[in-house]
Amino acid sequence: MKKTPVLAGLLLTSLLASCGSNPTPPVQETDPPLTQIQGQLVEGRGNGTVILKAEDGSELGRAAVDNNGAFTLPLPAPETFTARLKTTSEALSAVGCSGTLNSSAPAAKGYGVAALRATRTDFDKDVYAANLDVQLFPPKGKLTARVWLYTDQATRLTGTLNCSQLVNNAAQVNLALDVQTRAGWNLVAIYAETQGLQLTTLSGNANTVRDEQTIWRSADALRAQLPF
Repeated sequence: MKKTPVLAGLLLTSLLASCGSNPTPPVQETDPPLTQIQGQLVEGRGNGTVILKAEDGSELGRAAVDNNGAFTLPLPAPETFTARLKTTSEALSAVGCSGTLNSSAPAAKGYGVAALRATRTDFDKDVYAANLDVQLFPPKGKLTARVWLYTDQATRLTGTLNCSQLVNNAAQVNLALDVQTRAGWNLVAIYAETQGLQLTTLSGNANTVRDEQTIWRSADALRAQLPF
């Protein structure tokens, strides 16, 4: 996928850590890997297209967007991006999250999807399955996001990350990782919340979850949700 400065850190992050609770049931080991992204665009109008691009701009998949913004994008088969697989640490570094990542299967390689290119009438931007909910009185804030992570074998990823780029450095986002992936595509739900009165500091957790409908918006729309 294309490298981007906003939300790029979501690519390989699956967290089960410090704050809040995850209302979505985690996947079971017997659940099959995912095969598609079910999405809904909240910007633009009319019919359009979403495209999954690799780092070099080549196309790995596309889907039609209907007049209501809904789309179903098939996730690419492993053979279409085998040459692009990296160690999980290399992939993490490449997408802009700083920190330490450990894998229980050191030879495991991965590939992640956090952004799609969406085109509709008068709209042509990268979009993300994310939302920011921040208010000043009383002070509180929450980030939720979804990312798709492929691993060529099951592995447990642990570590700590600074992923402040996921809100364009408008806030400090600290994530603690502890997640088990299955071989194939996994959907990761990410949650980060403010701690007390510190609206510019968020700490997060996440988990692999079952397939679900996701809401997609641009980085501009995400930044517009920040009151500072």
